[in-house]
Formats: sequence, structure tokens, C-alpha cells
Amino acid sequence: MTGPTLRFALFTLLAACGTDGKTTTIDPLVDAPEQPPPATRSAIEVCIAGGGALAQAWATGNQHGAVTSIVVTGTTVVLGSEDGSVKQWKVASSPSYGTSFDTGETGRPVSNALAVSADGAVIGADASGAVSEWRLSDAKPMKTTPVIAAPLVAVAVDGGQVATGAGTDLRVVDRASGAASPKLETTLWDLHALSFGFGGALFTAGHNYGTPQIERRDAAAPVAVVDRWSDLTKEGHVRAFAVSADGTRVFAGGDGFVAVLDARNLAAGPLAFTPAAGHTAVGVVALSGTELFATAGSEGTVQLWNAVTGVHVTTASVAAPIGLGVDAPGEQLYTAGSDGQLRAISCR
Repeated sequence: MTGPTLRFALFTLLAACGTDGKTTTIDPLVDAPEQPPPATRSAIEVCIAGGGALAQAWATGNQHGAVTSIVVTGTTVVLGSEDGSVKQWKVASSPSYGTSFDTGETGRPVSNALAVSADGAVIGADASGAVSEWRLSDAKPMKTTPVIAAPLVAVAVDGGQVATGAGTDLRVVDRASGAASPKLETTLWDLHALSFGFGGALFTAGHNYGTPQIERRDAAAPVAVVDRWSDLTKEGHVRAFAVSADGTRVFAGGDGFVAVLDARNLAAGPLAFTPAAGHTAVGVVALSGTELFATAGSEGTVQLWNAVTGVHVTTASVAAPIGLGVDAPGEQLYTAGSDGQLRAISCR
């Protein structure tokens, strides 16, 4: 067996039997974690430590109306819009409208979620249940792969794998062959967000009977869940999350709460859990340092939180966003939403 067939057949990794005759399941993230790059303090973290506060740096009109999805890579912001378009903005200093991606004829399905791969591909998960790829360098289409017969709501990419899904249907697509995996095991009732992390991990998040839940899998064998946070004592969904730059923590946000969890031991429960009345986090980003993470709330805020204690740090008001991104040095946060504006938030 080769490719995706081999990967999905080996959905559990077993160590050699020890002298007691028992067999032990290996969790790659715990037993042999990768070494992440050293963290450096982000520009926002430096500014906040010096007494600064978040404020809008600029806003510019999206030329295709209401925004449905956003992703940031380096100094490029890519937006999906209600009219089915996908396009980029250059934001190195001031915003500059870039090339629209070739989406074919008018009436293309709306991209509900976007991701960018390390090899320079923009990945869109759309309302028709398909995943599309474009080259970031020239905005040309590469391929479109049907996945499920329902709108996709989330997408993430890691090397040759794209993870996507909706509701209780989670899949991993092999980018080279276009083959989609069988449905992954899950007790999520609604998938809201997913992400790859250091150590070959794939995280999925949403809710279980109206209570928050995050799952972790081995991305090389993602059929089974190897670790899970599920809290039946709390109400709400995990709407968005991010993995810290060093791969050790998961920052989650949802219906009136934020949480910090150990990425290698979700089952232990949150390291910090902070109620946040009126805040529904639809976007979460980890800053490039280790001190802060940011959330965007559908009620119209961008907020900073302590990455260790979960304590609220500061808030900036924005028009209701649909997501959140951050540039590589952590100088600016970016939001967009139904008002058709792309906004930059920085610390001053």
C-alpha cells in the first residue's frame, strides 16, 4: 500500500511488545515531539508591555462586498467574498489591492474557509463541498476536489494534506492524488474549526451536545482521536482556536469564554478558563511570542489575552468580524466582515 491508503490503514501506531507482553499505543506528539523554533516577542507584545493599546490602523473597502473568509500569510491577506470571488491584498505598509484568483465563471460557490500552504498554495473550502487550490504567486487555479455533498465550514493544510469538513463529517484529502479519506471518528456534533500543529498533530473543535470540545489526532493516522477535551459542565461551542508558536498550548474561544490548554494533554482540562460574557470568538490567533493571544468576536471586538493565565488584557472595537489573522512579525491583526471592510488593528 502507498499514499493515503497506507496512511489511513495505519490508524494506530503500536510499539513493540515489552517484556510484560503488553502492547503500548504511541502518541507521536507526546512520545517524540518535534522541536519548534525559538519564540521571539511579537511587536504587539512589546508594545503592550510598554503601555500601548490596540487601535484601528486603517480600513479599506473590499471590492467584492461582504467577506466570508480570511487568511493571512506574511504581508498578504486573502479574502473570500459573498460573490464567490477570492482575492488578495498586499499590506506591507498601506493596503494595496492585488490580483483576484481565477475562480472561473460567475456564480462560483462561496469559499467559507481559507488556508495557505508552506509551498505557496491558497486552499479554499467552499459551499459546494469542494476544496480548491490556487497558486499564491500568480493567482492561477491548480485543482478542485469534491469532498462531501454539503457546504464545508473549515480547512487547514499541512504539507500534502488538507483537512476539512462540516457537521460530523471530517475528512483529510491527499493533495497529490485528490483522494479523500473515509469519515474520521469523532464525537463532535458540529465542526467549527481545525488546525494542524507541531509534532504531527491535527486538532478539531466544535461542540458535543452543546458543550465545548477539542480533539487531537495523529495527522499521519488521523482516523482515531488520541486526546480530547470535553467538558460537560460548561455550555457553549468552541468556535475558533489556534496552536501556540512553540506547539505546546491551544488557545480556544467560543460562546462567552476563552481557554488555554496543554496541546499534549487536552484531557487534563484547561490550564486557564476565562468567562467572557458577550464575547463570541469567531477567530483566534497566537502571536509569534509566548505572552499573548488574540480573539475576534462576532459582537464587534478584537481582544488580547494572557497566553498563560487567560486573563483579559485589552479590547479594540471593530465592525463585526468573521475571522482574524496576523502578519508574521505580529505587528498587525486583520479582520473583515459583512460590512465589506478589511481592517488592520495594531498597538500604539
